[in-house]
Amino acid sequence: MVEHLDELVANGAFAARAERTAQLSTRLGALERRRSRTSSVANGVAAAMPVATAALVAFTASRSGAGLSGPMLGLVALLPLALLELCAPLVVAAESVAPVGACASRLRTILATADPTPEPAAPAPLPPTADIDLAGVSLAWPDGPTVIDDLNLGVAQGEHIVLRGASGSGKSTIAAALVRFLAPSSGTYALGGVDVAALGGHQVRRVVTWCPQDPWLADTTLRENLRLAAPESTDEQLWTALERARLGGWAGALPRGLDTRLGVNALGASGGQRQRLALARVMLGGQSVVVLDEPTAHLDHDTADAVMADLLEALAGQSIVIITHDTGAGPSGRCYEVTAGRVAGVSDRGE
Repeated sequence: MVEHLDELVANGAFAARAERTAQLSTRLGALERRRSRTSSVANGVAAAMPVATAALVAFTASRSGAGLSGPMLGLVALLPLALLELCAPLVVAAESVAPVGACASRLRTILATADPTPEPAAPAPLPPTADIDLAGVSLAWPDGPTVIDDLNLGVAQGEHIVLRGASGSGKSTIAAALVRFLAPSSGTYALGGVDVAALGGHQVRRVVTWCPQDPWLADTTLRENLRLAAPESTDEQLWTALERARLGGWAGALPRGLDTRLGVNALGASGGQRQRLALARVMLGGQSVVVLDEPTAHLDHDTADAVMADLLEALAGQSIVIITHDTGAGPSGRCYEVTAGRVAGVSDRGE
């Protein structure tokens, strides 16, 4: 609710969401109180039993005429108290059985689910080229309908193409398949002439990277967020990437520069700044193929043109697949229309 407060208020959904949260909070409080009562009783019984047992042992021994010496009688009487320290953790363990069991059940369900993109036992070596060839590919998310049907797409190394279409047409599904987050349900996807199923996702993503429209940014420093793409990058390289993404001035004005903590998903930055941070990360990655998903979606027209020009310069020699709904976005070259799960309408943007 805090992260999406603006959207909830703007759509008149805040009151209903707040009421639902209050109901859940009340229910949670009742459950916590019930658990606390049970825990208190269990702890009370656990604490009382050794004391009662020690008193009972001392009383019985003194009355039975067993002939125990004073020190021995003290040892026998205090033994149950010593056992208290050993048995006390069992109460906590008993309280943990239900939540741990629930967690284990969820994990077993996840582990029992088939991996939609399994890694090969012995991945094939990376090919010398990064040519992409998709032939007759159909794409569908697990347990879902077909999103893309009969996709035939070739991207030569160093080529720039544009996939254009309305929201929901399947453009991002194609991007997920290119980085092997999603395996084709039919057809073949080859990278440098090698089937990506033989390469495996880890190998594919060493060659193909994806800059999504809504990038993930860690709750850590600006430096470490950029180094996710290239852990060995120097500060000079990081600043160069920021400048190319038109973020040099913004980063220079931060309180601690590269050491400034961005917070959860960099909420202190605007949508355009988060997008450009992701673009800077892409420039540092050095992969041969770059998939840019709406790379200028949050930027004004002039900034978008400048960022795109800088991107094309920074990624010179690399293959670029630009995904957009903007008819004016992207470099010259082939443009594919994505409509209702089909990819067609090839045109030359350079003409």
